[in-house]
Amino acid sequence: MRLPRPGRKRDDDAGIPAEVLEALGLPRRQHALASAKDGSGRWWVATHDALFVPAGTSAPSRQVPWEEIDKAEWDRDSARFTLLLVGAPAPVHTRFESADELLTVLRERVTTSVVAVRTIPLDDAAVVAKVGGILPGDAIVTVRRRSADRSLFTQVAFSEPLDPSLPEVRVAGETTAAMARSELGV
Repeated sequence: MRLPRPGRKRDDDAGIPAEVLEALGLPRRQHALASAKDGSGRWWVATHDALFVPAGTSAPSRQVPWEEIDKAEWDRDSARFTLLLVGAPAPVHTRFESADELLTVLRERVTTSVVAVRTIPLDDAAVVAKVGGILPGDAIVTVRRRSADRSLFTQVAFSEPLDPSLPEVRVAGETTAAMARSELGV
């Protein structure tokens, strides 16, 4: 028999209906750490490796690894929750009446996925040499750890007004990621 970790509930005690757990199809080694029902009656479930985000009223939930979550915001006054995924064009919005445990796990797991963050000005000599000119702004390079296999990888974001679809901005991103990996020994 597997005992729950202190402060964590077992799946059958977590208040998640059996049919919701069954629909998620969690691998044997995965267990629900926390959950919350949103204002539309859909279940959001956190496991060790991912957040299961409802895709729609009848569609199955989408498994989002923690390292793919860029930002999450909770406004307790309006009960509004906003989730921004890395590279997503728009955030996901919902409302929760009570989601303290889910939000705590979300914060812990996303924070655990971040190994290092490095902000590199795009007027750095190495970037200017690769791009062939100065770009306004900064590259924010984040080294993260994948939940599934614990491997490290980099994500690059840019400050406004840079457009990541421009070739010179992509080159700047590749250059700054290489700089950060070298500096951090990744």
